[in-house]
Amino acid sequence: MIMNLNSSVWTLLLVYVSFALCVTEFSPTVEIHQGRLRGVVKNDRKGGKFYSFLSVPYARKPVGNLRFMIPAWAEKWEGLLDAVSDLPMCLQHDLERNIIGQEDCLYLNVHTAELEAKDLKPVMVYIHGGGFAEGSGQDDLYGAEFLLPEGVVLVTINYRLGLFGFLNFENPEVGAFGNMGLKDQNMALRWVQRNIEKFGGNPKSVTIFGQSAGGASVHMHLLSPMSKGLFHRAIAQSGSALNAWSCNGQRDTGALVAKTLGFDGDSEMKMLPFLQSVSIEDILRIQENVTLFVPVHDLALASPVVETIDNEISFLPEHPEEIISAKGFQEVPFMIGYTDAEAIILDVEALLRTGNMGKLLTGSALLHTLNAKDEKTKEEITNQINSFYYGDLASTDRSKVYNLVGDAWVYWGAYNSLLAHSKMSHKDLYFYIFAADTELNYYKRLHPITSKYAGASHIDELGYLFKTKYTPPEINPDSVEAKSIEKVVKLWTNFAKYGNPTPKQEDFDIIWKPVIGDELNYLHIGTHDLKLGSNPYPERMAFWDRLHEEFTAKKLNLHTEL
Repeated sequence: MIMNLNSSVWTLLLVYVSFALCVTEFSPTVEIHQGRLRGVVKNDRKGGKFYSFLSVPYARKPVGNLRFMIPAWAEKWEGLLDAVSDLPMCLQHDLERNIIGQEDCLYLNVHTAELEAKDLKPVMVYIHGGGFAEGSGQDDLYGAEFLLPEGVVLVTINYRLGLFGFLNFENPEVGAFGNMGLKDQNMALRWVQRNIEKFGGNPKSVTIFGQSAGGASVHMHLLSPMSKGLFHRAIAQSGSALNAWSCNGQRDTGALVAKTLGFDGDSEMKMLPFLQSVSIEDILRIQENVTLFVPVHDLALASPVVETIDNEISFLPEHPEEIISAKGFQEVPFMIGYTDAEAIILDVEALLRTGNMGKLLTGSALLHTLNAKDEKTKEEITNQINSFYYGDLASTDRSKVYNLVGDAWVYWGAYNSLLAHSKMSHKDLYFYIFAADTELNYYKRLHPITSKYAGASHIDELGYLFKTKYTPPEINPDSVEAKSIEKVVKLWTNFAKYGNPTPKQEDFDIIWKPVIGDELNYLHIGTHDLKLGSNPYPERMAFWDRLHEEFTAKKLNLHTEL
């Protein structure tokens, strides 16, 4: 009887211990500044385990009297907070122009292979794109399965979008200065500094990286006095602060929106509480026609602006060009690049929205930076653009359209950014062109027509850095996809670890040369190989230089000034 009782007790103990071990393994917990979190266990692409903590609040809910205002620290909580569900989206429109997301959206995801590690790992913080009006840091598009085997900690973040993130008042006494979406990102970086050690991350080795509007955001953090000391390396993918759409928000949009929604009077001090009380549907109705492509030909309704104040809560006290020329940037290792066929996205978006190919009028690529105020000047510039890109006849060659769109929207801004930083003796500048073309180019494969196009569309490089909902369920280890993931992930994580994407020649049999002076050395990242090059598209870049010199009396061709 005693033996049987002891056996039963031992059996119960074993069951209890086994259950406890399972709970420990599948319910990782961590205590941060705000309270305790419970996450989930996942497997990376190489079969290793890692821990994900999802929808962690980093700032207070930006609702009520916090709508349009600078973010505040998230409140502490009691007990154990389940961090097991993916991020909510911030308010935005989907492809059918339906309202999706929620106003309470300032959360982030953290992925790590080791909690409270003795040897802290480099941290990579990703900032999503979407024209400052769309997107999220959700796990179904930015999964950590590819990056974590290389020994990094990954953080992905949300930030307020559209008017909720970029509405501004000209009167500084109102308090809504604009750039709140960028200040959300800044608050997330402060959260990382405060808490990331608990996740095994090194707060002294933080790399920020982002794509499109996220890439432009990365560059602006490099220039912002608010973000000094919060990161140590930066990667801007298909976006920079000198793109025509990056820092071109309209001024005093708070007054414009308030009056549009029926506010009676001129007191901006009263407009803010009015706008804080109206419905989200009313505000989103104002920006209903804001699309993924923020304009380059005109000022955007909801986009970053130079702020009307210059103090510790000013994110951009001056225009990016002025900050760079005064060497007011953080001189950290900086990588800028883009895809070889950015403008394929034009057709993907049009086909998904309307079922038809995209139409681009040359005027929509007429940069507002050319300052063409009258119709005669606009016509003259448009004629020069048509002549340069298309010749005497209307083009039926889609590649010519893509060259124009790519140059106007992405390439010329990256070119000027690199030259501007290089002119100010910024060291460790790396430039790339991404041209890999496999099944991982998920964005152009969203439609059967564009899936046949050669090259990498805007967004396509993300399929090599993150596991997404479009990633093939099985990737053969010997496939070109698997080899491409290894290559791209290694370049990006090397940069995050060392500030140099090719610190050892044996990794790639090639050394990626940095930009030196006006020599824009770059790495061409192809499907099967890596190639070195210098000064891509010289005639096209010189064309946009000449336009600006002619129509703005502003010499932007930095080659001759070095």
